[in-house]
Amino acid sequence: MIIQKTNNEMKLRQLITAIAIIAVVASCTSKKDLSNKLVGKWSGNDSIELTMIDSAGNTVIQEFIAPIEIEYLADSTFTAVITVTENKIVKIGGVATFADSTAMLTGSLSCQIMLNLTGQMSLNEDEILSFKYRAENSSEGLFHNGVAVATRVKK
Repeated sequence: MIIQKTNNEMKLRQLITAIAIIAVVASCTSKKDLSNKLVGKWSGNDSIELTMIDSAGNTVIQEFIAPIEIEYLADSTFTAVITVTENKIVKIGGVATFADSTAMLTGSLSCQIMLNLTGQMSLNEDEILSFKYRAENSSEGLFHNGVAVATRVKK
């Protein structure tokens, strides 16, 4: 009787272990799939809200739309260039980590000063890239929020 109970316990443990392994493999596969799908160049528009705190402590908000070019590489790094005007170019760069169907981003945004960036990228079913981010430099009183929508650049 004791041997039968031990065999049943072993079978149950093996089943739980197998389910856990399948879940891990499945989650890694979906994360890898998203990373592979993101690889390439993307082009679109970025809706930007730029918040600045001036020397008198007043909050100044500017909103505008600018073209954005994004490149995502197979090593999970990304770069982006926002063309505000012919003479004002904003550069973004960082690394992606994956959570479910979203790439979580960390990096920096460089304009006249450097800002720390966090955000996320995701793809919808139509292969449209959504790139949402926030960059800030609290000590300089500068906050840059962007929501970009981009499509893959055809080779």
